Amino acid sequence: MDFRNILLIVAFLLDFVLAIFVYFNNRKRELNIVYALMAVWAGLWSLGIAIFRASNNYFIQLFWNQEFIFTAALIASGFLHFSFIFSERDIKLKNWQRFLIYIPNVLILWAVITPGVMIQDIKIRSWGNESILGWAYIYYGIYFCIIWSWGAINLIKKLFRSAGIFRNQLKYILAGISISIFFGATFNLIFILFGNYQWIWLGPYASFIFLLTTTYAIVRYRLMDIRLVAKKSFIYFGVAGFSYAIFYLLIWLYDSFFGGVYTVNAYLAGVIIAPLFVLAFYAFNKLLVRVANKYFFVSLYSYQETINKLTRELNYLTDLNQIIDSIVNTIKQTMQLDRAGVLLVNQDKKPVHYEIAKVIGFNEKNGISLVEDNFLTRYLQKTQAPLVREELLLLGQNSNTKSDQANFNRLHGLMAHIEASLCLPLMSNNKLIGIIVLGSKISGDAYTKEDLELLGNFSFQAGIAIDNAKLYKEVDD
Repeated sequence: MDFRNILLIVAFLLDFVLAIFVYFNNRKRELNIVYALMAVWAGLWSLGIAIFRASNNYFIQLFWNQEFIFTAALIASGFLHFSFIFSERDIKLKNWQRFLIYIPNVLILWAVITPGVMIQDIKIRSWGNESILGWAYIYYGIYFCIIWSWGAINLIKKLFRSAGIFRNQLKYILAGISISIFFGATFNLIFILFGNYQWIWLGPYASFIFLLTTTYAIVRYRLMDIRLVAKKSFIYFGVAGFSYAIFYLLIWLYDSFFGGVYTVNAYLAGVIIAPLFVLAFYAFNKLLVRVANKYFFVSLYSYQETINKLTRELNYLTDLNQIIDSIVNTIKQTMQLDRAGVLLVNQDKKPVHYEIAKVIGFNEKNGISLVEDNFLTRYLQKTQAPLVREELLLLGQNSNTKSDQANFNRLHGLMAHIEASLCLPLMSNNKLIGIIVLGSKISGDAYTKEDLELLGNFSFQAGIAIDNAKLYKEVDD
């Protein structure tokens, strides 16, 4: 097996690993299922080309030639399916729509397995194996181009109508598609039509580029939230590898120094080795967790300890101004935000009025306008969870009433007007006492799921600290 075939096998394995990550992250979501199937079909495409190139048996060559032509058609159908359901909100197609997307593959399967229609013969050349194509392959190529173009146009339309995180996702996905279509159409369609099979091994790498760029969008922009799955898999495989290595190391040690595993000396040595193994296992597991946090959650790892430290310090602070300063300055600096601020309730004014405690980067007048409409405060009081601006339109689309939809859309406009990306409720005794308002990350990165969990826990502790500081001031007065 030559080096190119080895690379195709590697691509096959990587595609399957990616499919497992995405599928098991959310097995009920249609987007995850379709994406995982695309990765599986891309892997089988790579495998088929590798075996076709490596085999000297005519029937094996024929079978895998048929296989990689058919799986390429499945990839195209999967991509068209993906283009319809990829959206800011979860979209599920009806069964008849799915049927129309995939039914042409039945005809393609018939053409592939019927002698002389798609494949006439297979010849062994000096440079490798070559398939002699049938009359139907030109129509297969036309169909292939139509499906990929249709899917790309669907995503381009969505790009022009989108904004924020979703727009960033589409940019990476479309970049990967452009590269994939160029290389795939060139080496696995046009070249083949002219009888050149020497470069077919490049096609699967074109599809893998698309999967890589989509995965980058997943990791960076919370498309499917698979980083936690990747992190856990890294830890589990690392621990398994460590245990495997220690097991055979101990067998070697027992055979070399104690005369076997079941000798008296081996049993006595085990009394010392067993607790040492437990300590080494625990230390290695902690090391893997630190490495996983650092490389799978780079942005989170850099400021996680700082914010956790601030959370602990808030329990000992009693001066309200000092608490507010610490909250705003620490979050803005450690998370590298362009703006941050805190709004607090003034119970002395009727009706209840919000006032700016401290802001950096925001226009103070615009900051107050955010809470003049009490829909925001009612929503935060109800959910007691972070509110992301980019998700407001999705919340509006999924609302049960037109009134709620209008409120979410209006709130999205208000947050965009003051350039706020995230609102965190400050709660105390199950009551909203203020709001932390944050801008965007200077790096342009989106707030990840892990960011929101960390900030949500922090805002809960901060709310209690602020309320305690107010009570302390009243007692002091």
